[in-house]
Amino acid sequence: MRKTISIITILVGLTTKLYAAPTDSLLMEKYGMVKIHSSSIGIYYARPQDKAAIVQLDSFLTIMSTGIFEEFEHKIEGQVQFEFYPSINASQCVCGWDTLNKKERNWTKLGCAHYIKKIQMVMPGTSIEGDSIYKVWGGFNKVMLHEYIHNITYDIIGEANINKIPWWITEGLACWKADQYYYGKGFKKLILEKIDQGKVPTVKDLHTNYLKVELLYGWSWLFCDYIISTYGWDTMLQIQSDFKHFKKILGKSYNQINMEWLEYLKNKPVDI
Repeated sequence: MRKTISIITILVGLTTKLYAAPTDSLLMEKYGMVKIHSSSIGIYYARPQDKAAIVQLDSFLTIMSTGIFEEFEHKIEGQVQFEFYPSINASQCVCGWDTLNKKERNWTKLGCAHYIKKIQMVMPGTSIEGDSIYKVWGGFNKVMLHEYIHNITYDIIGEANINKIPWWITEGLACWKADQYYYGKGFKKLILEKIDQGKVPTVKDLHTNYLKVELLYGWSWLFCDYIISTYGWDTMLQIQSDFKHFKKILGKSYNQINMEWLEYLKNKPVDI
């Protein structure tokens, strides 16, 4: 069953610079986190009492990974390291956002996967605030699938490109493949309003100036959908692997793509 996400929540405007902090082994020790599970796809660190939920998550990701690897034409070799912290503050400590405008920092981070073969998150059931965010984004499994897809993207492009690849590709693809958006009447109405107000980001904004784009997650999901709907999944995979040659892959100028992008937004049907 699809998860309908609140328009206000999903279209959060972020003006940020990403960074990823190294694991703090002392922090893991402080919270009693140990290696509690291992499988073909991952090594899981959490508190012993969290094992049942982690085993269920691993089962879900293991089942999903086969199809995801086939779709992305890429398999992560070896195990991903999963770290589940029993505190929002702890997860934000090891993985956070370097905010350019700290006065507008008004969101809570569950964690992140902006590494190769490492995902750091808050453990569900340990924070009311964290649990509410998991619920908004479709639940624990969908959020973790989203983060695992980030790992696949970063494994494809290599560590040197993690902070260079446009956000519309990484976040848009992860949201698209994890089925975290539902294009209902309210969403459609909002997009048409943005078109009337002249507030639709240009293709260049999304591809090169993405940290200045408001409502970034929503636009990223829509832009991936536009590429896939118009040019096909194989073209989306090409762009992910060779994002620096985005226009060359599509064979069009920014102006030409902009016109197509606006037509797609005007004509995209509402999901039933």
